[in-house]
Amino acid sequence: CIDRGAAFERVFAVPHEAVLLDCELVNDILLDYLNIPYNVMWYNQMTGLEFTGEENHVLLHGSSLMFLNISMEDQGHYLCIVRTPKECYKQVRVLVVEEMMSGACRRPQTVLQRMQVLMNDHLSCPLSFFTGKVDSYSIHWYKGCEPLQEGSKFHFNDNNLMLNVFKVSPNDAGFYTCKMTFNLSGVSSVVTKTIECEITGE
Repeated sequence: CIDRGAAFERVFAVPHEAVLLDCELVNDILLDYLNIPYNVMWYNQMTGLEFTGEENHVLLHGSSLMFLNISMEDQGHYLCIVRTPKECYKQVRVLVVEEMMSGACRRPQTVLQRMQVLMNDHLSCPLSFFTGKVDSYSIHWYKGCEPLQEGSKFHFNDNNLMLNVFKVSPNDAGFYTCKMTFNLSGVSSVVTKTIECEITGE
């Protein structure tokens, strides 16, 4: 197999949530993959064992590997192998599992987004890639530990993937978390992302 090394972006997760490992080789190499038959296999690089989809908390979903209830023991390197009739490629995905800090309502890893002061602006939940992989889902937003409700200040759009904020003020800076509860193949799980929001134009 042609070795593509480790994917540049590590995947971060916290215990008891879901996480999705995409086999980027499918998009990077098989640009014509809709017309070329291919096979994707996943291996735990630490044990050498292939994932079959029969494991307790792991699903094979298309070219992705999904953990539904991750633990610290799941941290490590995972090998994706893509075979076509003529070629074979492999690449490693690195999964980092971090404990939540005691009393913290946000994830250790955050995504930076900005809003403009005095304007109507929005934040985008970084979980849109998850929505097409699950059977059904719902999304709730939090600022710090407080759940957000629709009203004169906040409005939800795009199946709650977008949080509209009216008349942005400096007080709107902070940490926002979007929490997705989903069902897939009869199993329920949760995944969250935290946004660090900066206010510009002050």
